[in-house]
Amino acid sequence: MLQCKSPNVRLIRTAREVNNAKPELIVAKARAKAARIQNPTLACLGLAYKADIDDLRESPAVEIALHLALGGIIGRVLAVEPHIETLQQRLSEAGVQAEAVEIGAAPLVLEPGLDLLVVGSPNHAWSMPRAATRQDAATKTEQPLVSSGLGVREWLASASLPAGTRTVAYDTRGSHPKAVVAMDHASAQIEKGLKALGGSRLVKAEHFLVADMKGPLEPGELDRAQAWGRTLAGLLTRA
Repeated sequence: MLQCKSPNVRLIRTAREVNNAKPELIVAKARAKAARIQNPTLACLGLAYKADIDDLRESPAVEIALHLALGGIIGRVLAVEPHIETLQQRLSEAGVQAEAVEIGAAPLVLEPGLDLLVVGSPNHAWSMPRAATRQDAATKTEQPLVSSGLGVREWLASASLPAGTRTVAYDTRGSHPKAVVAMDHASAQIEKGLKALGGSRLVKAEHFLVADMKGPLEPGELDRAQAWGRTLAGLLTRA
């Protein structure tokens, strides 16, 4: 079909050529940003070819992660895809690390070379969750617990990280009543804990609103969180 002389087919061929060139463009931009940081760590968030699936076939994101890992400029490449448990063999061979870390599985000793540590938790009784509040929350939902072992509070009490590691905190909190929302301060306690570990705060903590105890996030909050992530990445490139 792409070899015929129809104007419509030429348009399709041109569109495909433009799309095929996009991964190289993204790789070039990422490398240019990374060149400003000594031995950078770069995270590729999402590998499937569209949202909420575990299919990596012909995914441009996989090719981008591979090129970044093999290019020799990026110090370390992390790939995160919550819908798959293992990476394709060629990703692993390229040195791409992929891991979605729940706090109970997070290492207690963080090695040097981490560009940014982001720690967050929900608010339970105006504070970081405790074992008792997590147990109480478990009785109010049919969903499996996210943190069945250590919580953020316990992790902060036991962890160690290199002095000066850049850190950011966030929390989720109910959107009402307003007076109670203003009192929630899990993120402030996380910031205090990270400072005690020797961390250096990159920016002030952020807060994201949920509709009620079981969620979901309020409309627009996911987009705001994604924009916040892009802002953090931009701050790192300028640091």
